[in-house]
Amino acid sequence: MLLHVVYRRVFAASDDDWILYLWARRRGDYRDNTSGMRFFFSVIADYCIREGRCWVAVDVGDPVERIVGAALWQPPLNDAGVSLWGMCRSGLLAAPFRMGLSACARLGSALSATEEAHAAVMGERRHWSLYSIAFLRDYRERGLGTRLMAPILRAAQAESVPVYLDTASKRSFAFFDRQDFALVTSSQVGRLPRFYSFVLEPKQKQYSAVE
Repeated sequence: MLLHVVYRRVFAASDDDWILYLWARRRGDYRDNTSGMRFFFSVIADYCIREGRCWVAVDVGDPVERIVGAALWQPPLNDAGVSLWGMCRSGLLAAPFRMGLSACARLGSALSATEEAHAAVMGERRHWSLYSIAFLRDYRERGLGTRLMAPILRAAQAESVPVYLDTASKRSFAFFDRQDFALVTSSQVGRLPRFYSFVLEPKQKQYSAVE
């Protein structure tokens, strides 16, 4: 339960365009004062704990060693992207009652569009997928994002599989570029924010000749 709470706080503080769209917020509004938002982030945290991999950044200098950042991943076993059954197991069926019909409709449109783009880019290739990464505002620009992503990027390279992600935030382009991700395509569907698909291909292994 503690992980659900801290994930909710981390991602509710995000100013990613997806968050702004889903909750009809204005940029710079970091409120986490609606039961619908609390429910949504609890579902996401539970889903990723059950179905994927969760990496966190902890401030060990804080008296309570609080989690200040998190990255949520889907491993290569989940080639189909977000599992609807997995989301239902994590509580998504209650979304209309907890989030409201408008937010639910926006969420459904967003998931449909992003999963369609995901499938179009990756097809049936085995790959890691970054579901989301975020930090509390006071802990950004400290290099924590690079360290938080490093374990999975190393694992993907060792497995010789690519890594996929999408984002609606152009502000994140520079960060993903530093991780050697390449922008593959952009998508605009209806009133959804324009979002961008990135892929990190595994580097070819170098072998030295043995005489």
